[in-house]
Amino acid sequence: MLAQDCTPHRLACAKQKIKRLVDMLEAERVGLLVFSGAAVMQCPLTTDRQAFAMFLDALSVETISSGSTSYTAALEKLLEAFSGFAPERTKLAILCTDGEDFSSNLASVQAKLAGEKIRVCTFAIATEEGAPVPLYDQNHRQQGFQKDEQGRVVVSKLNKNIMQQIARDTNGMYVAVSSDDSDVGQIKTWVSSFEKARWDEREVNRLQEKYYYYTGFAWLLLLAEWLL
Repeated sequence: MLAQDCTPHRLACAKQKIKRLVDMLEAERVGLLVFSGAAVMQCPLTTDRQAFAMFLDALSVETISSGSTSYTAALEKLLEAFSGFAPERTKLAILCTDGEDFSSNLASVQAKLAGEKIRVCTFAIATEEGAPVPLYDQNHRQQGFQKDEQGRVVVSKLNKNIMQQIARDTNGMYVAVSSDDSDVGQIKTWVSSFEKARWDEREVNRLQEKYYYYTGFAWLLLLAEWLL
């Protein structure tokens, strides 16, 4: 996540995009799930945007790095986070990643997400051209780039095919990172479409005034009394 094909690097770019998106959204609750080889619910679903921002700011490569990436672990944790929600509730997730995946049984987890009507927007924080993976010492000074067993510099590239597949299988959406806020705007529009549908379909009970029935009957009684 420190590759520099996104400015200033992928992790910082992802955090900036998430902050802008959360500021724009009207979602009832937001949560933060971080993953690499394993997945952890860093911030449970909450209405406290300041708490969410605090957890997001605290994220670092050391927090989430375990040498490999597993979408299965992340999506299983996502299922757990949404467990117990009523079927009619809108359940949306935004998966920010560079597309690299070393998990197994991904198809079965995607099927479970679709069955629970959890829609996933996959947000590609990387480019197809990719970039070398920098190495840093304990003082955070760059010490060259990561190399493979043959001594060649490792270039981390976007794998958009798997991200597009997750979006399709969960009736979600795929969005590629951009240098401006057009990517965030696409996601905001996508989320807002579900919020609009939820409010447009809301049932409203209205009371119908029927006092005039009793008023009319009272007038008849008065008229009868006057005639008699």
